[in-house]
Amino acid sequence: MTRSDDQKKRRIDFSAITVEQKEKYEAAIAESGMKKSAFMRMALDQFVDSPGAENPIEIYKDKEISRLKQEIEQLRGALSLKARANEHMDGELRRVRARLTGDIGQLNVADLANQVGKLLKQAGILTHKELLSQIDEPHKIPNLTQQLNEIESALHREGKIVLLEGDRIQWIG
Repeated sequence: MTRSDDQKKRRIDFSAITVEQKEKYEAAIAESGMKKSAFMRMALDQFVDSPGAENPIEIYKDKEISRLKQEIEQLRGALSLKARANEHMDGELRRVRARLTGDIGQLNVADLANQVGKLLKQAGILTHKELLSQIDEPHKIPNLTQQLNEIESALHREGKIVLLEGDRIQWIG
């Protein structure tokens, strides 16, 4: 039996999500005594034509909105957790850097020169900006720029660094 073009245009295919769901639908159809097509038309008409708060479409939308709000809250929680973990890691990085290079906030020029030398030796090449970013709380060190210029000049005279274009400093030790 082939379907006519008119029948094909009117046909709606439907699949249950699970076998259990299919069996549940078939039991309801059998209990109603209706043909499958008539039952589905009735159920869909009832679904689409229901007014206001009883409208299944609105109920579905409300459930979907609730689900999405819950998902947003979970994502916010994860983001907050990651932000706190990032802050913790930044603090750990500062402590490790301070342990490796010393507490730069309490340095004299000789100690600062040692720290700058260690940083340059580790990195190989640094720009002035990168060098400053490696120093924790540079705003707390008085005359830091002047001290760094003096250290740079001394290291250059000693033949330990080469000044490159673009404000880059290369350690040649």
